Amino acid sequence: MLKFFRLPKTQLTALAVWAFMLPLWNLGMSVAMFFLLFVAVASAIEKKKFLFFPVCKNPLYLSFLVVWLLILLGVFRGGENYLIWKEIKTLLPLVLAPLFLQNLNPISKSEEAIIWKVFFFAVGISALICVVYAAVKYPLPEPRSASLFISHIRFSLMAVLALIGAWRMPGIIPLSMKLGLTAVVCTFFFFVGTLTGWGLLIVLVAILFASKSKRNKFIVIGTAISVASTLLFFLSKNTDSTSFQTEQIQSARGEKYIHQPANFQTENGNRIFINVAPHELDSAWLARTNHPMLHKDARGQLVQTTLIRYLASRGLTKDAAGIQQLSDTDISNILAGNTNCNEPKWNALEKRWHQIVFEYQTFQSSENPSGHSLFQRLEYYKGAKFIIERNLLFGVGQGNVKSAYNEAYKQTSPSLDEKVQHAVHNQFLSYWIAGGVFALLCFILYFFFMWKQARRNEIALAFVTLAFLSCLTEDTLTTQPGVAFFAFFSTFFFFLPRKEN
Repeated sequence: MLKFFRLPKTQLTALAVWAFMLPLWNLGMSVAMFFLLFVAVASAIEKKKFLFFPVCKNPLYLSFLVVWLLILLGVFRGGENYLIWKEIKTLLPLVLAPLFLQNLNPISKSEEAIIWKVFFFAVGISALICVVYAAVKYPLPEPRSASLFISHIRFSLMAVLALIGAWRMPGIIPLSMKLGLTAVVCTFFFFVGTLTGWGLLIVLVAILFASKSKRNKFIVIGTAISVASTLLFFLSKNTDSTSFQTEQIQSARGEKYIHQPANFQTENGNRIFINVAPHELDSAWLARTNHPMLHKDARGQLVQTTLIRYLASRGLTKDAAGIQQLSDTDISNILAGNTNCNEPKWNALEKRWHQIVFEYQTFQSSENPSGHSLFQRLEYYKGAKFIIERNLLFGVGQGNVKSAYNEAYKQTSPSLDEKVQHAVHNQFLSYWIAGGVFALLCFILYFFFMWKQARRNEIALAFVTLAFLSCLTEDTLTTQPGVAFFAFFSTFFFFLPRKEN
């Protein structure tokens, strides 16, 4: 029976199933990985030789193992121990996969190509299903809901690596399949409106191009400066507080208007918080729709806020006269959560750009950043800085992370809504907060040793770059898909035994 698990086809199938499940199914990832671990153990038993020390002597493996152990040692520091065990369990694939899979039979170049083909196919199928869903449901109220299987951010990591691998590894798949994969992934990025996906793809291509020569480096740096300057120019043009409306004294019915002159938020160039007659607006809206303004719209926003922004987008005053000029379609748009009269015609990228502009205006106006994903992160960094300054060397312990953030936000960002008081969205700082400066240094060493081994392999270098960038902007290793992505490809590139050429 054990001979079956030692068969090259059995081991190859187990590896291929894990690769296939990565972009498609969280539970499938776990089942496939543990089946592969079982295959590795069975193979070692059949050979009567279990390899343990080779990986344990590897500084790449040891650097992450120390991070894992420092998190585990948080049990001695009190707090909510369930947070520790949850983190330890989530990271377990990164600890177990290199340790056990070194016992597999070495794989050949042709077997490696099969695994890549399976991964490309899985990414393509996942993207295609999401694209079809998005097209059928178009327009989606929330474009990111089109990422049906895993979060759009984790899928973006896998999709970008698949595109780089498909184009840079000759002979794996034909040109027609490369073009098809590229088309379906880019269409997915378009429908979901993921700046993460586009950004990672552009940055990775630029880095790989720049690494070829000194001349290329100057080209990339010059292009990056030009693009950044252009984007900042358009951002500033879109955030002008110049209004097509003038501040008026009172409405036609006699209610005195309220104005917020220090608020720079606009819709279609019209300042939002001027010419607001709140009592008149409330009564006129209730009479028109029978929906109180303090109820929620279809997106969970206060109808009052959505209504005021929508009226501004049409250049109307926020009073009974403004309500009367709304069409039945406008009313439906407002109840659906559209804050701009043009929003139903926007694609996902246009929506995301509008959100960024509005978030920037909110930041300029010193308004509450809650609900604005980009500028919320500034509050997260404030909270993380508060915690680190008080626990510089040893962190707070994983069990105390939640309470530490609660206290930090009370001190640094009291206006931030409790439901969006999240961790810092930076894996390096998260490990510093949980395990101290030594955990941070070991995690940096983990990437250093990966980079050192990946320098001569362009695809491995692409993986390390993607992984590093994701950890700068996300807590990638707090989610199962993120850990599975790291565990599979770090083991595949740096620990899986290979046949000699």
